[in-house]
Amino acid sequence: MRPTFPPNPFRRMLGIEIEIPQRGRCEATMPGLEASRDATGLIAQGAVATLCDITMGHAIGAQTTANEPFATVHLQIAFHEAAGSGPLRGAGRCPALSPGWKEAMAACEIRRDDGGLVATAQGFFARRPPGAERPAEPPAWEGAAPQSLSALLGLRVVGEELRMEVGGALLNPDAVGHGGALAAALDSAMRHALAQRGAGEAIALRTLDVRYILPALPGEVAIVPQVDRKGRAIHFAQARALGADGRTLCAAVGIYGGRLRS
Repeated sequence: MRPTFPPNPFRRMLGIEIEIPQRGRCEATMPGLEASRDATGLIAQGAVATLCDITMGHAIGAQTTANEPFATVHLQIAFHEAAGSGPLRGAGRCPALSPGWKEAMAACEIRRDDGGLVATAQGFFARRPPGAERPAEPPAWEGAAPQSLSALLGLRVVGEELRMEVGGALLNPDAVGHGGALAAALDSAMRHALAQRGAGEAIALRTLDVRYILPALPGEVAIVPQVDRKGRAIHFAQARALGADGRTLCAAVGIYGGRLRS
């Protein structure tokens, strides 16, 4: 059993700290650094999605050895209350893994310091086959501390798309795009598309469903959003992350509404 993964740059920039109280459990804390905030100065829901992914991943990883790489396959998150300015605390759990396991489920909840329930999530993870071991050293990153989550992700608008360069801080210990970073980018793209359709800046993510199809290798990734329905109070959107060859790396469906209660 290992206590934690290497503190890769993306997790470090968000200030996420991990504790493993017992096998199959994870307690995580995200303090609300600038890199986790949105344009309003509060913790972005994309950062909350990242915290969910990391918390559940560590609940699984605490039961494995360092040579058992695995990846998020499916992430489902329900948002209940506003995240505020932090800190946030995640509690993740995963049933005991069987020897030679191939698939695993995990769940977590995210709360504010005052006990308010910010989000609940469940994730489906798959073990990678032999030969997919992690690099000897986690990816490195250098540069000034970003002032927002969008800046950390390096998102830029190109027509109706958002684009990002997967590399450096956005790589996980397997040297592929971090699942939490991609989830946050997909959320940003859907928000951008809704804003273009007049939804305003006050919309809040209510549910996020992300499916990971292919690993995001280092390089440029295009995030292509689509608004399925913009209603008076509830909006439906989806987005796909495309690699340089045009193949879909991951896809998300989001439901958005008015501000969440604090």
